[in-house]
Amino acid sequence: MGMPKKGTRVLDVDGRKYRWKLASGHVREDDDGGMPVRNAGTLTLQEEVDKPGHVLQHELDWHIADTVSPEVVREIIRRALKAGWDPSSRSKFRLFGQKINVDRIMTKISLIREVHDS
Repeated sequence: MGMPKKGTRVLDVDGRKYRWKLASGHVREDDDGGMPVRNAGTLTLQEEVDKPGHVLQHELDWHIADTVSPEVVREIIRRALKAGWDPSSRSKFRLFGQKINVDRIMTKISLIREVHDS
């Protein structure tokens, strides 16, 4: 079964189109019980085709001040594909069994931009 198109975005990754949606669910407070510092949610991915295959869902965790941009989603898709995710397969796939560190991906993207722009 495919994911509904409503509320989703399309992203091109290396010549293939994917549909994605981020459902942010809850906020985590810092260790001192003060202001919220982290956001968490579920990223849902599916290759954009007429006969959709497996939908991949993964839990994300990121700083409140940041956003999960299409660039971050693109990197997550590349990592999932490298780890063996076959979007056309209907078999279940678990991505690493751990949360993805969005902050590290954003740092990597910033460094690539910096090198490219100089």
